[in-house]
Amino acid sequence: MGVGELLAIKVGTEKGVTSIILSGELDLATTPMLNASLGSLASDGDGVIVLDLQNLSFMDLSGLRALLQAKERCDPNGPGLVVMGASPTVRRLFEVTGTEFLLGDESTLRTLRRLVGESKARTAERSGATHSDPRR
Repeated sequence: MGVGELLAIKVGTEKGVTSIILSGELDLATTPMLNASLGSLASDGDGVIVLDLQNLSFMDLSGLRALLQAKERCDPNGPGLVVMGASPTVRRLFEVTGTEFLLGDESTLRTLRRLVGESKARTAERSGATHSDPRR
């Protein structure tokens, strides 16, 4: 990805689950785009938002801050935002900042299977969209 690579955001909804797929770079310049997308969805308050970071090539602290704020807005009464699929590069930011709790795990995958059906959840699992911490 080149310097100044824009963030692409793809949004889709099925069975009460809104999927947001991010591609490119989530940084100081592109975080407002994500905040705008998440802001309108979080205010709806219905269903679950799955934020897929699999195609995100870079994320800085401003992007992480946006995710933390989104989690706070979406989860006042339960799991409203699930973050999945962080690449090794992006996952490293979560690790060094102690924010790995944002990343979905195997129990998240089971919940998604119930919500959107077995086949889509298996596709997400094959694509590496879940985080399983081997230290647990």
